[in-house]
Amino acid sequence: MHRQIPTLNAYCAPAVAYCGPGRTLVGGLAVVLLPALVVLALAAVFYYVLIPYYEAQQIGAGYVMLVRATSLGTEIARGQTPRAVLFVVGLVLIVLPSLWLVLRKLHHRPFRSLFGPTLRLNWRHMAWGFGVVLLASLLRPATLLGPMPQLAMPAIDWAALMFIALPLIFAQAFTEEAYFRGYLQQQLAARFASPLVWMLIPSLLFGLISYRTGTAPLQLWLNIGLMAALGALAADVTARTGNLGAAIGLHFGNSLYMLALHATGTGASGLALLQSTARSETTAALHHFLPLALAWLLFRILMARRNNA
Repeated sequence: MHRQIPTLNAYCAPAVAYCGPGRTLVGGLAVVLLPALVVLALAAVFYYVLIPYYEAQQIGAGYVMLVRATSLGTEIARGQTPRAVLFVVGLVLIVLPSLWLVLRKLHHRPFRSLFGPTLRLNWRHMAWGFGVVLLASLLRPATLLGPMPQLAMPAIDWAALMFIALPLIFAQAFTEEAYFRGYLQQQLAARFASPLVWMLIPSLLFGLISYRTGTAPLQLWLNIGLMAALGALAADVTARTGNLGAAIGLHFGNSLYMLALHATGTGASGLALLQSTARSETTAALHHFLPLALAWLLFRILMARRNNA
């Protein structure tokens, strides 16, 4: 089916038996909606059970709980504190059980089939992806944004946070790639030959997860476009390597830089060691996109040299 990218045929082979559009649509929605229903159920228990219970025990106790929960929710939405960013990053992991369930019960294949035909991640590709995107991010001129970046927190405090943040950021990258470049790309590539389907649809959906209410329209669409571009680059290297490892590496390196090393002040910045204020939303988007494009090019060069060796 994919004559120009033969590695993609092997990559999507585990999905061929159960790749009907209806089945994929139901599975894709179930992966997201099942954990969302769990979160809503827990929120309902908190609001309708716990708060009335504590209010009955002591007048004002339930109200205090509600105020604290509202304050925490606002803090998480702003993403300006370490615990807020860690919470958002860790929340993504609730998708993994539903993804495993959908694969087993709806598509009758193991979770490891998302990694590729070998059922294993290619750790070398992952290291290459991580290395090239982190190198490209560190090499870009910091003054592209505007003023020189400022230290956002003491280095020793930041280093202590990294013991928690690094595993969570990696787990977030793994989870999102397993769903978008693993599940969705495999399912769609097994059914459709056009990259407008198997590359574009998952990438656009990946971009839409960066949607935030209250964000200025220009910044909002630039953020969505940036994430969609990252998704398309990850989809391309996944197709050409026939394994999910490279995409996870690219994603992890990009997230590590944006969340933990150098934030631009336009998103979640509570974990970052350095912060900058961009001259404009367009400048901030270019600041993030250019190293991604360079990293993709470097990775393709590495792959070409390895294949010709």
